[in-house]
Amino acid sequence: MKDENDRDLKSFNASGPPPSDMEWDGTTAQGKTVGPGSFVTAVFSATDKAGNISTTDPVPVQVDYQAPSGQEQMTLNLTTVYFNAMSSELTDSARKEIDKAAASIKPYLNKSLLVVKGYTSPTETGDVLTLSHDRAVEVKKYLMKSLGISDNAIYAVGYSNREPLKTSLNAVTEDPQRRAVLTLTTLQ
Repeated sequence: MKDENDRDLKSFNASGPPPSDMEWDGTTAQGKTVGPGSFVTAVFSATDKAGNISTTDPVPVQVDYQAPSGQEQMTLNLTTVYFNAMSSELTDSARKEIDKAAASIKPYLNKSLLVVKGYTSPTETGDVLTLSHDRAVEVKKYLMKSLGISDNAIYAVGYSNREPLKTSLNAVTEDPQRRAVLTLTTLQ
């Protein structure tokens, strides 16, 4: 397992036939928990008895954000921004939408967390988990700059094409699934 900067987080070693399932408890080799919103990759390799090694391409793994349990909280969806196909670049209209939402949340930042959830459309191809994560990260970076907040006050999480929107065909002209949703969770 490697982090977003290609640093090793944890290695798993075993002998014998490869397992059909592989579980990871979300901790590093030092026993620390990988933070919410972390985007890690897993690479699997195997060596046969003759010494031949085969390695997979990196497999992306998105660590989800879960609001703390046991305390009162309220979560609001502040805005949704849309992306062009196969792109994580913010459009001018997306920046304007984020700026509008940012102005309304400034008073709540000291007791709230921001979570950006990125999504892809089922029609998009390739590594859609990475694309959805990249969309969330672009919104996060823009918010950090415009609000002057630190990296630990906002999480970016990619959900690929999970949680599809239910829309009528006439509702919008562009694909509403290519989106990022900005949510504000106030913690009491």
